[in-house]
Amino acid sequence: MYKTIMYSLRLVLLGLLLGVSTQGIAREHDPLNKPELWEKLQLDPTNSMLWSAYVGKAWVSMTINEKEQIKKWKSMLKKQMLEGDAILLDEEVVIVGPAAEWDNIPSQEELDRKAQEEEAQAVQRYFQQMEQMMLEEPSFMRSLKQNIRLNFVLLDQSYEEAIEAYGVEYKSYFELYPNGEYPLEKWVQEKSDLLQQLKKEEFERFKNEMLGYSGK
Repeated sequence: MYKTIMYSLRLVLLGLLLGVSTQGIAREHDPLNKPELWEKLQLDPTNSMLWSAYVGKAWVSMTINEKEQIKKWKSMLKKQMLEGDAILLDEEVVIVGPAAEWDNIPSQEELDRKAQEEEAQAVQRYFQQMEQMMLEEPSFMRSLKQNIRLNFVLLDQSYEEAIEAYGVEYKSYFELYPNGEYPLEKWVQEKSDLLQQLKKEEFERFKNEMLGYSGK
């Protein structure tokens, strides 16, 4: 595709340099008077399907003479392509304005690299969004933490359910501190941190599975 685009641009420039239209170049020496197909053949002279369409026969049905004729035409078109390149080099054409962007058409390698970079960025954004969703604290927990002493029983039960969902054993506050000697705020902060850590580990396992790793 890139080669075809570049030759099309060369064809336009060649027409400007020689003082003729690109349509005139495309139709010049058109043996069978099929300008649309001939113009395509000028851009891709090795395309067997185009030659079959131009001659009106399948390649296997052509005679030796017809194949020899195609060989000559093909050679002529290739020569024109080379001559077009030579003229452009000799003239040292300088293009200004929007047309100057033609010189900056990226190679296929550059396009592939850019596509890979964009794909990597999209994957990174996806995982960032997923991590944010998985680590986000539920709104009802944030609401309960506004008044820890009043809502402590509900908070302790909520942490127990959430933490045990990750396969971790949980002992409630009053199992460990029946007399309430341990600061409630500190307990809530510790369980909140533990739950966040469990969520992060789960996210990493999810991320590794998505990327095709074992997660070990």
